Amino acid sequence: MEVGGALALDDASAIATLLTGAVAILLRLSAMMMFLPGIGEIGVPMRVRMTLIIALTAAISPVILPVQLDAVAEIDLFALLAFEGLIGFSLGFIFRLLVMALSVTGTIISQSASLSQIFGPGFAQEPNPTIGTLLMVMGTALFVTLDLHTYTVGLLMESYTLFPLGDVPDTGALSQWATQQTAAAFSLAVSLALPFILISFLYYLVLGLMNQAMPQMMVTFIGVPANVLAGIVILILAISTIATVWLDVVKDGFGGFW
Repeated sequence: MEVGGALALDDASAIATLLTGAVAILLRLSAMMMFLPGIGEIGVPMRVRMTLIIALTAAISPVILPVQLDAVAEIDLFALLAFEGLIGFSLGFIFRLLVMALSVTGTIISQSASLSQIFGPGFAQEPNPTIGTLLMVMGTALFVTLDLHTYTVGLLMESYTLFPLGDVPDTGALSQWATQQTAAAFSLAVSLALPFILISFLYYLVLGLMNQAMPQMMVTFIGVPANVLAGIVILILAISTIATVWLDVVKDGFGGFW
């Protein structure tokens, strides 16, 4: 009886460790998916997200758990869940930056073309100018239609090589990596909006010269419609280039993600 009881106790402990590992994988995947372009948008029902997350967890767990299950049994449960949530959030945050770069680009363009007061529909959590919403929808559509979201599963698998289950992540290196990715995203946003920044600079320069030359003339009534028209025309001409450059940066980013 004692031998049978010991075996039953070992079986129960093994099952508990297995379930803990599966929950840890589920947590990392959930934190990442909540920020993933397309799947993480507010228009996607929560049931669809959870179904996808559970399905991916069931597919990934048999690959990860047999190799890293021993480390799961040795670490505190709350520490394990906290580390997995941090890693998943970091992965999702970097993916979200790809779309936020387009949002920042749209905000800069809207400000340069005097269209920043016109807000688009609720595609994102925060209010966004119409041009920013347009670019975000464009980026999300490209991300999904070109199957780039499937690459994220491969990156998730790679994350278990760099950040195995049960290991304490290097928060210093993780924060430095996130800072570099954030700086790169803002640099990309400004680069995409650079033609509009230059046009805006020339607009205000010419407007100032006209005001000095003809103080009685209401140059604003002439300049603002011209600035809006120029911004819309340039956006029509440049939006395909913006999409191409952004897509190239995203693809290169997948190659050197880590």
